[in-house]
Amino acid sequence: MIFWGLACVLGGAGAAAIGAIGFLFALASLGPAKAAGAPWPGPHPVEVLRVLDGDTVEVKFLSGPCGRGPCPGSVALIRVRGIDSPEVHLCRTGFKPGRGKSQSCAQCPDELRLGQEAKAEADRLLGHGAAVRAREIGPDAYNGRFVARLEVISGGWQDYGAVMIAGGHAVRYDPAADKSYAKAKPWCTAEPLTDDNAAPVPGAAE
Repeated sequence: MIFWGLACVLGGAGAAAIGAIGFLFALASLGPAKAAGAPWPGPHPVEVLRVLDGDTVEVKFLSGPCGRGPCPGSVALIRVRGIDSPEVHLCRTGFKPGRGKSQSCAQCPDELRLGQEAKAEADRLLGHGAAVRAREIGPDAYNGRFVARLEVISGGWQDYGAVMIAGGHAVRYDPAADKSYAKAKPWCTAEPLTDDNAAPVPGAAE
């Protein structure tokens, strides 16, 4: 962390050199198996600038790990770790659920409606100057985003993803367990959500 802090303070070649040394030191201490995907634990306060949908937001980092992670003042997209919410744009005509390789569109009218409701709830919880912080920050596999857990104040710091799941606006999602882009959409079936696709709500963070 000392290396990352110095790299943020210094500019030019000096910052690059210190950042490189710090990164090599981190690789050596973590080992090859852990270094590539190790998240920055945080928490780091963020300002939510824009809600794209229930599980993706654009934020400005008010503090940050810097170095290879986001620096204070930087703007980035965050995919919320551990949840999947309905999409807010309907799939093109002819798209059939379970086929193709897109999860970025609503596969049925019900998903579209629920996605818009989830987006509105996300905006209520995270927008308008709400106190928000990011934990377990790491690089996302797609589009240069970050993936992180977000926390909001609701009688103490609460996991945003768990709040969305409890409200029926998202389901638990583990990309390591489900690598299929065409996974089934629970909001596109007649069956109501059950405890099988919901995660337990963790206690308030310290």
